[in-house]
Amino acid sequence: MGTYSYSWQGNLALTYSYSWQGNLAFLEEEVVSLPTISASDFYGADQNLFYVELSQPNGVNDEYIHNNINRSSFELAPSHDFQIVIWFKTNNVAWQNSYEVYDAQANVVFSKDDLEPNTVYIDTLNLYPGCYEFVAYDSEGDGMNNWPDGVGDGYIKIKKQDETLVANLEKWFGEYLRYNFLNTAEPVSVGEIALEQFNIWPNPSNGEFTIELPRKFDNCEVKVFNITGSIVYKTNIKNRGSSSLKLSHLPKGIYLIKVKSAGFDENKKIVIE
Repeated sequence: MGTYSYSWQGNLALTYSYSWQGNLAFLEEEVVSLPTISASDFYGADQNLFYVELSQPNGVNDEYIHNNINRSSFELAPSHDFQIVIWFKTNNVAWQNSYEVYDAQANVVFSKDDLEPNTVYIDTLNLYPGCYEFVAYDSEGDGMNNWPDGVGDGYIKIKKQDETLVANLEKWFGEYLRYNFLNTAEPVSVGEIALEQFNIWPNPSNGEFTIELPRKFDNCEVKVFNITGSIVYKTNIKNRGSSSLKLSHLPKGIYLIKVKSAGFDENKKIVIE
């Protein structure tokens, strides 16, 4: 048993204390997870140096105090005042990949698996303010791009809703990749999300689609992406309600259609047969 005091160097006025209960024999070890604290505390520190001190081992004063303090420098995770968008392109062996988003309490708040090969997935997160971790997994330990095995080329990108690139993540990452971030944006309510949807039919089709835009939006930008993430069609639809979308000139296959306007951004998968 013992008491841990921890803080960020240069911000020692915000010192936290944690009492660990347990019994260790001589030279035994144990990993202790310290409680989560407010992100605003360490983002306000003037140095990125973690400080921890152990006191009162076994409930008494330590007979040797010279190994009770340690410090470790760290890099602050990026802070985003917008809901991030995950662009995840699979390679030829998509069944090896999946991804999850965890909150500060290690709860899974978003996940995706059962992916199709050579497909671009675009997921706009809708998170409450707080600390999060995006984790991509590869069951074979070769990430998204292992050229000697000929599995094709995938990628993972973090973007804003206007498609501005935030981070281009490592493709050859082994078994997993982590991206930590602080979200300061407020989520969109379920009711708002329900109102902000577009419909497209028939799907699949021969390339002749009807697209219906949300009534509260007009002047929407429409983009169609192929499986490599390249834009193959782009237009603007200014009228609300239903419009024709002619894509019969495109090769048969799976595409991603993205509709965006001020305050609205949504994508869906379409199939041309």
